[in-house]
Amino acid sequence: MEGKKITRRHFVKVSSTAAGAIAIGGVGLSGCASKKYPVVPMTDETLVIDLGEHAKLREVGEGMLFQVPNNLENIVVIHTKDGYVATGAQCPHEGCSVRWKKDKELLVCPCHKSSYKADGSCVRGPGWKGPPSCEEWGKRLNRYNAVLEGDAVHVTALEE
Repeated sequence: MEGKKITRRHFVKVSSTAAGAIAIGGVGLSGCASKKYPVVPMTDETLVIDLGEHAKLREVGEGMLFQVPNNLENIVVIHTKDGYVATGAQCPHEGCSVRWKKDKELLVCPCHKSSYKADGSCVRGPGWKGPPSCEEWGKRLNRYNAVLEGDAVHVTALEE
């Protein structure tokens, strides 16, 4: 029986995770879950972020990643000096979730260091040494509309 080939990188990643789980006391792989982010369902094609529940977003410069279980991807909402912006959280390189770095004012992919402005436009392509330029790479994060209505940010798909 011929099986699917596994890459060395994938093997090392899975082996390291399993070894780490065993080392911390036999916790199963599900016990190694990454940081939990607020889960906000998208209803009627609108994600409503209540600023009473997510007060951090009231401060200019703050950003938060939201898990959106009934959407194709999670979403990052950022409060800029010009208002609110929202982008997809999935890096187009290999699908890792980007993180908002307030001090750098950038969305950064922890996997291969790609970075993006708050509007999702590329600043740096993936790679540890000599990344491709953004013009060469040509990728950006998905964009969404983000509008403040009362005490909530309403996020909808961007019609392009």
